[in-house]
Amino acid sequence: MGRMALLLSHGSDKPDNEVQLQADGPPDGGTGAWLAILGAYFGWINRPTVGFLFNKYSPTPLILVGTFLHIFGLIMASLATEYYQFLLAQGVCSTIGLSFLYSPGLAMGVMVTGSSLGGVVFPIIINRLIENPSTGTALAPKKTQAVTLAAPFKEFPFVMMLLGMFILMYGIFIPVNFLALQGLEHAHVSESMSLYLVAIFNSASLFGRLGSGYWSNIAGRWNVFIIAGAASGIIELALWIPATYEAATIGFAVAFGFLSGAFVSLLAALPATVSPLPEIGYRIGVVMLILSLPALTMAPIGGSILQSASSVDDGWLHVKIFGGVMSLAGSAVVFYAKTLYTKKVWAVF
Repeated sequence: MGRMALLLSHGSDKPDNEVQLQADGPPDGGTGAWLAILGAYFGWINRPTVGFLFNKYSPTPLILVGTFLHIFGLIMASLATEYYQFLLAQGVCSTIGLSFLYSPGLAMGVMVTGSSLGGVVFPIIINRLIENPSTGTALAPKKTQAVTLAAPFKEFPFVMMLLGMFILMYGIFIPVNFLALQGLEHAHVSESMSLYLVAIFNSASLFGRLGSGYWSNIAGRWNVFIIAGAASGIIELALWIPATYEAATIGFAVAFGFLSGAFVSLLAALPATVSPLPEIGYRIGVVMLILSLPALTMAPIGGSILQSASSVDDGWLHVKIFGGVMSLAGSAVVFYAKTLYTKKVWAVF
């Protein structure tokens, strides 16, 4: 529940973080954007290492160390008054701890619904706690060889799958990062409603993840992942572009949250399907490592697109088109990777 929920709750604690800083404040973009960027980056890039440790020492020490680092980072963030302190505590220490809580169907779908639930609960809890003045007082594997490490990158279908997920990552998480801001600046919703958009999105994502996990056992994990990714891109272009008022923005948050839930639900299931059993942990870690790059760059790219436009309307139009096109392109590349594995277009896979 905690690992991705804090990332999916991005924006709910941003105002308090900026007030907590000294008068000079954070550099360009505010604390929220950079905490989300670093949180996603360190959460993804650490996965290959965690995969090896998981295979070698079992999950128990990872859970103990990860829980300590996560809680310690949050405690230090509550005491921070300087910008770099927030980055080190919440952006680095806490998220590295979460990455140690390492986790391929229905089972995967059930597991990741916890982050959806956390994404619904945490924005509301954080805002209520911040406003409450009494909050402060209330509360063993085989030895790995170099040839094994390089093996995934020598398989063309696996590389194509990585490329497709890399592209799709931008399309899925651009709306996640900018939904609240777009609602506030472009759809003219209230500040409180803009924060609840995140909770609405994650509420819908809860059912999307459960549903995709169930249907993947019937129609195939790859098929459900590809269809959901392409449908997410269509929703971004068809619903998010005209979402310039509150009702339309809420409708988009519900539809996109439901469809995009398959990305997180089946993200680890795809490489697990095509990996040798002893290498599943490492190969899933490789996927997360590659996805740390768009996690690090998607918010700055989206911000640059907004700032380079001649008007606010044009800026948001370009961001929405970028997200939709990347979702469709990424899904197409993953579909191509699937045909390389199955040699058939419509195979259940």
